[in-house]
Amino acid sequence: MSCNDSEKSHVRTPTEDAILATVTAGIDVGNSSTKAVVLYDGQMTYAIVPSLEESQTLAERALLQALAEADLSLNDVQSIVASGAGGKEIALAGNHYLSSISCAVKGIAYLHPSVRTVIDVGAEGFCVANCDESGMLLEYEQHQKCGSGGGMFLEVAAEILDVELEEMGALSLQAEEEIQITATCAVFAESEIVSLIHKGKSRADILKAVHNSIGGRIVSLLSSVDFKRDVACIGGVARNAGMVNAIQSLANVDILVPEVPEIVVALGAAIGAKRKGGELK
Repeated sequence: MSCNDSEKSHVRTPTEDAILATVTAGIDVGNSSTKAVVLYDGQMTYAIVPSLEESQTLAERALLQALAEADLSLNDVQSIVASGAGGKEIALAGNHYLSSISCAVKGIAYLHPSVRTVIDVGAEGFCVANCDESGMLLEYEQHQKCGSGGGMFLEVAAEILDVELEEMGALSLQAEEEIQITATCAVFAESEIVSLIHKGKSRADILKAVHNSIGGRIVSLLSSVDFKRDVACIGGVARNAGMVNAIQSLANVDILVPEVPEIVVALGAAIGAKRKGGELK
């Protein structure tokens, strides 16, 4: 199947052959994209589609794309679990829903069993959680206020500075001057960024300040759960080198980023689908 910039599918074999025989699927309905993962015979396929339509349509499209990559149909799937901001609305999953953070720890433990703390950065906030090697959630803290800690904050900065989202992380690493952004709300940060532009500050310096502002809030939340190594960062923002660098520098810890960080929650949902006959937490 061909891929384009807005919709991507891929087939790969997970590092741990933990799920065999049955076909299960997980769907993560996020604010910026919808992800689907299919697990079958120790293999995994996935699809990512931008959230430009209503949730039901997106969920079905993503799932059918992921199934097509495995040469499977919807009839082959034994169980489906949904997650994410719009996960409870997905008819394909029935009433089978798992929280994003519960799925995040399941997914990261499947891919990287050494991880003990996971940072999930979304469009409107972020969450940090501790888990054991089996993917059991031990404790977590969440930050979701006024778009101050997630992708929305970065999108605002990118638009004001006329920088592509995909380029802003690398550009921030070219900063030469340490400056600060004190606003914690994306709305107020906009006026602060404009003020810095008028003061003649470079785009690189401003972008580094933006990343450090978000990174500082993430590190504060990390400290509140007494994070343990290894630490992983997931979600689309994890592809931003400037964001990962900010967290690493401020927390003095190496950050592991999965090969496809966007699909970890959907993967965890697919793993959770294995337990659909029992109690879901």
